[in-house]
Amino acid sequence: MLRIHFEADDLARTRVLDAPDPLWETLLSLHQLQSGAGHAVFGEWRASVRACLDRSVGMLFALAPPRGYSVDFLTPPAGGGGLDSAIDSVLSTPRAVFRSDLTALAAERRTPAWVSPPANGCLDVLRRLGSAIRRYFSAALAPSWPAITDLARADRLRRGHVMLGDGVEGLPATLPPAVRWQSPVLEVDYPVDQELRLDGRGLLLVPSMFCRHRR
Repeated sequence: MLRIHFEADDLARTRVLDAPDPLWETLLSLHQLQSGAGHAVFGEWRASVRACLDRSVGMLFALAPPRGYSVDFLTPPAGGGGLDSAIDSVLSTPRAVFRSDLTALAAERRTPAWVSPPANGCLDVLRRLGSAIRRYFSAALAPSWPAITDLARADRLRRGHVMLGDGVEGLPATLPPAVRWQSPVLEVDYPVDQELRLDGRGLLLVPSMFCRHRR
């Protein structure tokens, strides 16, 4: 269970991103691609994407397995700069963060030999990683990106109407069953117990097409 603790300032600063984040959709779609769940929604998409992926996707599968821990550096803070800017953020991850994330990944599963060099600043591996993300996005997400964006914006509009009628505290009621509002704490089903105190920073909610079930 993840428990997110709100203060009054946090509620005032809670907002919904106006478009899907390309790297969150990359990560979550990788989970869906490796899973068999939600066949009615994702079955056709999986079949078409698997038919056109190249070997570079293996790098991403190693970093984002369908269950358990996926490296956090694949999803830097959401921004509005597009895919290229997001990939630059990934490749600019500090070495200490690379090392921490890859150590956490290796604690859960056996990792390939190339996984360690990014923590030591190996530019060749980092360039390959950036290329793998870009190639995957082009094959798996770019063809549907306008439709994904339209769905996210429609969802944001719906939640905006809820906030206008019920205030910010009405927003959590629109979230999936795995998310529950017990004022002033937002509870989220999560693989481990964790407490997060926002301390006035607020919360950014990121719409997603591929976040469809608990892992």
